[in-house]
Amino acid sequence: MQAKRGLTGIMNYTNPGAISHNEIMELYKSYVDPEFTWKNFSVEEQAEVIKAPRSNNLLDTNRVRAHSPWIMLSIPRDPGIQMSALSEACSQDRDARA
Repeated sequence: MQAKRGLTGIMNYTNPGAISHNEIMELYKSYVDPEFTWKNFSVEEQAEVIKAPRSNNLLDTNRVRAHSPWIMLSIPRDPGIQMSALSEACSQDRDARA
């Protein structure tokens, strides 16, 4: 599609917006393991166990939306919609291991 339209360069095909670490952990708990717990690190504790400072990145999807708006569907940030494929894959994996 890009080549036919003469588009070159980086195109970030990803969900627009950001998601926090805690939101991801809540989704994991909701879909994969309801008993899962976690404890967040303080910045000081984190610095003791990682070799490089943490970085949060957000991919810019404006170029994709500008050239191919039909690709970037306006899906509300609802875990039931966004994570349904992941939950099915996790359920199948869990059943296969049982």
